[in-house]
Amino acid sequence: MIISTTPFAFGRKNVVFVNPILSRKDINTIRNEINHIHHLRLCMEIITFLLTIFREQLYFRNVDAGNSPEAVIRFLSTKAVQLGCCDESFTEDVLAKEQISSTAFTDQCAIPHSMAEPPRSSFIAVLHNDVPINWNGRYVNFVLLIGIREQDMPRFRNVFDLVIDTFSNVEKTLRLLKTSDWQDFIQILTAE
Repeated sequence: MIISTTPFAFGRKNVVFVNPILSRKDINTIRNEINHIHHLRLCMEIITFLLTIFREQLYFRNVDAGNSPEAVIRFLSTKAVQLGCCDESFTEDVLAKEQISSTAFTDQCAIPHSMAEPPRSSFIAVLHNDVPINWNGRYVNFVLLIGIREQDMPRFRNVFDLVIDTFSNVEKTLRLLKTSDWQDFIQILTAE
């Protein structure tokens, strides 16, 4: 960040012009710019990590994986096992968690996950169907099977917040419903 008392075309972003004697307004402007820079860095970190766990090979569009939570969980888990992301024990743990409490958190999205069984590598497998799936009485178009290694949990928290905020936002969810492939899905998911 450049702080200058002289208006000059620095040819850079993050330039703040202040008075020669700093006022409260100048200090607030500097703070706001610092907060903006921190926000941009956080967004870049989130997107970078998000792209490592949302894999194109684990994105499925309009696939008949069954019309029950167990069938869909088994389908997505099988794909994750085939990629070496987790073991069969992960699948059973996710199913046990689903038996205890449904993971459908909105009318469009379910987020099944394990209770205790860690995956080999962090991943999110996505099933996006136009025809909703009956998820314990809720009808969802998106299922995000999540497997996060313990060492990735601190970075995952921000990704999880992004996912929750996105699917809690009606406008963004409607835009996601219109996506046709992984690239579109990721682009809408990461859009501000």
